[in-house]
Amino acid sequence: MKAPRQIDPVKLKEARENAGDGSKSSAATAAGLTWQGYHLWEQVPGRRSFDWNKFRALCDYLGVSPEAVTVEIEPEPASPPAQALA
Repeated sequence: MKAPRQIDPVKLKEARENAGDGSKSSAATAAGLTWQGYHLWEQVPGRRSFDWNKFRALCDYLGVSPEAVTVEIEPEPASPPAQALA
C-alpha cells in the first residue's frame, strides 16, 4: 500500500513559478479551478483531499510528477478497540 501524500504548498509554488507564465491564473485554468481554489492549494498546508483529475492536470501543466509537489505523511493510527463495559 502506498503511503499517503499531501500537497506541499512550497513545492507547488516553486513549480508554478518555473512553469508557463508563472501566474496563479494560468495554473488555476490548467487545473480547472478558480483562482481562489488554486490559491488555497498553495496557501493551506496539509491538503490531502482533492480532485485527483484536477491535480493531475495541474502537474501536467507544471511539467512535474505528483510526487514532486507532494510529501509523504505518516498514516493515521488505527483507533484502539473499544473496551467492553463490565
